Amino acid sequence: RVVSVDTLVSSGGLSGGEVDAALGPAPFAQGPELHSAVVYEDEAVFVVRRGHPTVKRTLSRAAFSRLRHVDIHLALGRGGVGHKTAEDAFAAHGLSRDIAVTVPTFTAAAMVVASSDFVAGMPRRMVERLRASAPLVMVTAPLPTMYVRMSLVWHDRTHLDPVARRFREAVIVALRDRTARGARRRKPA
Repeated sequence: RVVSVDTLVSSGGLSGGEVDAALGPAPFAQGPELHSAVVYEDEAVFVVRRGHPTVKRTLSRAAFSRLRHVDIHLALGRGGVGHKTAEDAFAAHGLSRDIAVTVPTFTAAAMVVASSDFVAGMPRRMVERLRASAPLVMVTAPLPTMYVRMSLVWHDRTHLDPVARRFREAVIVALRDRTARGARRRKPA
């Protein structure tokens, strides 16, 4: 069973017994009684709808700040580790966002962008899958590309359990295998 971040948090996190493992940015993997394995690295990209009236392939600094943005708050209506990393990068490069709407998932962000003139940032792997059902175009942003290491995280309560261990190994192999095909290796954000 796959659950949302909200369910993970509201059920007591990984120590609560409801969730056996979670996938998230590497800094999420830190804490007492937590174990983790870096599974893959993903590139953060920006998307607009195909046929956007003002954005073609590159977002200028002025366009980045002028356009309305879709913000994504995955956990309990607020940004998490990845969100903070992105916000810090925007600030470091003198960029500001005019937030038009905040949504709880990357899929929701893609659907909003596909039917508006808004822009959103999200993981490349997600965009590559969503483009099959939504008219999205990846655009170059006016800041260095951000890379995020994603980790599989689990609690000490399942660390030695042989079934849980086999499950984690299967997830790691499946995600690493997908990453190995055409992935780019860069310094993580």
